[in-house]
Amino acid sequence: MSSEELLNQLRQHEKDAVLPAFNSDIAWQLGQIVRKNSLKFDKSVIISITGPNGLVLFQTTTGPGVTLDNQSWVNRKRRAVTYFEQASYLTGRTFALNGKTMADFGQPTADFATHGGGFPIRVKGLEGLAGVIVVSGLKQEDDHALAYNSIIELLNSLK
Repeated sequence: MSSEELLNQLRQHEKDAVLPAFNSDIAWQLGQIVRKNSLKFDKSVIISITGPNGLVLFQTTTGPGVTLDNQSWVNRKRRAVTYFEQASYLTGRTFALNGKTMADFGQPTADFATHGGGFPIRVKGLEGLAGVIVVSGLKQEDDHALAYNSIIELLNSLK
């Protein structure tokens, strides 16, 4: 898949993954889905779901070996999602294609992670973010896919 095709696919993911509502109960449901799906990878993963103000609504780890470094990745991916209001993987792939970094936006590069795994939680009719889900511990494309596919699974269960 070309870089442009990947970017188009990632943009489509964001259009497809819009929830009818979002609150702490839905965050819990989503977290349970992500956790269940993460176990298929047989790797240690950290999962974090926050509201738009950064309040943690759900957070857990799977398997041994999750460290504070993983938590740092979660925080930095969340900052990237919140700053650009799009998936951290989409931002990272866009940066790679255009030769950009966070420094080009006047931001300290070390405070942001533009790697896969951070995904915006959007609600139909709401401008801006309703929350952020972050997965860390897998390859970046798998972190992204785990977050996205879990939101789609939740969306289908709410219909």
